[in-house]
Amino acid sequence: MSGRDMGVGARDGRRGGRDAGPMDWKSRNPPPPMSGRSMGSRGGMSGGMGGGMLPSLHRSEHRFVVGQQVSDDPEEAAKQKQFKGILNKLTIDNFEKLSVRILEVGIVERKTLEGLINQIFD
Repeated sequence: MSGRDMGVGARDGRRGGRDAGPMDWKSRNPPPPMSGRSMGSRGGMSGGMGGGMLPSLHRSEHRFVVGQQVSDDPEEAAKQKQFKGILNKLTIDNFEKLSVRILEVGIVERKTLEGLINQIFD
């Protein structure tokens, strides 16, 4: 492979494009104009949608809010959030203390226990 095949100038070793030769970009002149291509498809200034005014956006009643979870059972979601916080702090040193805190949250329903198990093994 020659230096030109790898996109490197033949004499000076500087990187260039596919057609870059030894004299390209040496004089710090602006790059040559693009031939036969418009800037429309790559983020240029073309209108894209006919150049007219865009319709105004409407506000949704059920808009997306970052970090907000919609749950059928907010009490269960709060328990699972507490479990996640406790499990994130869990180490060998504080296992006894945090295992008591997990039991204090209250596991009285099957779905609460299943949620805790899923978080442990996830």
